Amino acid sequence: MTPPASPSKESLSERAGRAARAIDDGGVVITPTETVRALACDASSHDALDRLWDIRGSDPAPLAWHVRDAEQAMRLLPTLHPRHARLVERLAPGPVLFAVECESEVLRRVRASLRVRAGVIEDGRFMFVRVPSHPAARALLGATEKPVVMASIPAGIQAEARVDVVLEESPAPSGKPSTLIRLLGDGSWDVAREGVIEERYIRKLMTRTILFVCTGNTCRSPMAEGIARAILAQEPPGVETIVRSAGVSAFGGAAATSEAIEAARTFGADLSNHHATPLTREVLAGADVVYAMTRSHAEMARAIDPSVEVRLLDPSGRDIPDPIGSPQSAYDETARVIERDVRARLAELDK
Repeated sequence: MTPPASPSKESLSERAGRAARAIDDGGVVITPTETVRALACDASSHDALDRLWDIRGSDPAPLAWHVRDAEQAMRLLPTLHPRHARLVERLAPGPVLFAVECESEVLRRVRASLRVRAGVIEDGRFMFVRVPSHPAARALLGATEKPVVMASIPAGIQAEARVDVVLEESPAPSGKPSTLIRLLGDGSWDVAREGVIEERYIRKLMTRTILFVCTGNTCRSPMAEGIARAILAQEPPGVETIVRSAGVSAFGGAAATSEAIEAARTFGADLSNHHATPLTREVLAGADVVYAMTRSHAEMARAIDPSVEVRLLDPSGRDIPDPIGSPQSAYDETARVIERDVRARLAELDK
């Protein structure tokens, strides 16, 4: 048996390499995660799994397949619903266990790819996947090509003397459980167990805010906002979406122009209660995606907050001219262009 790695004499990379070699050789190691100290082994090794359960002192049960990054797992799983993709994107790596509902053929294919027997990383309905953020666990996973599963060490179990390598690293595990999120086959999701991350925080992350920007926030960006809302009402997106608009030179509270109200009405948008909003750092900070009508608007938004990513609403990169002072026909044409571009951008977001 290899003695426990000494954190004072070896770098994390060296210690993780030793632990990974032990796993590659069919051994069992101890590693910290964000939540617990865990026993880890190769999920494809029957002997290693039997030994893990013997050390743990409990009957075998499905375990979480631990991967170094979400992309590694998603390459083998079916195409994720946009809601699920957003959850994984926002919460992994982290103290979250994903239970992904899969058809039996998908489970069979993943098991075959990983050379894992039935019941090791799935229960016949859900596959369990975890992307840890703890530096030691990530270093370990990055040093082996084996499919790694982990199980917490129950209180009172002295496992150190029975494993091949003990990988220790700060910070110490929190002792709280990971949050278990079920990704259901119909695109819905639920929090089956609240842990380190609270459900209310997750639900906040799952709301996407789109911001449209123009000059005075009285015609182009309100039309984009209203049209986007109308489209989303007819074609609900995979992700709950909030739509807002603002102007780089807006006078707070100003109404939309009568021409903009009329033009937007053609596309099912009601701007009669619109009140202009000045573009501020706070408004930008509250948006996940920002679309500007022109390059000038994009530059002014970046001047307010250089860290913000601003795209032109037109996917081809053309400015959408200001119809202010023009006849109704110009507003109607502007609304038509905006409706086309909004549809394209919304479709792009849900890919």
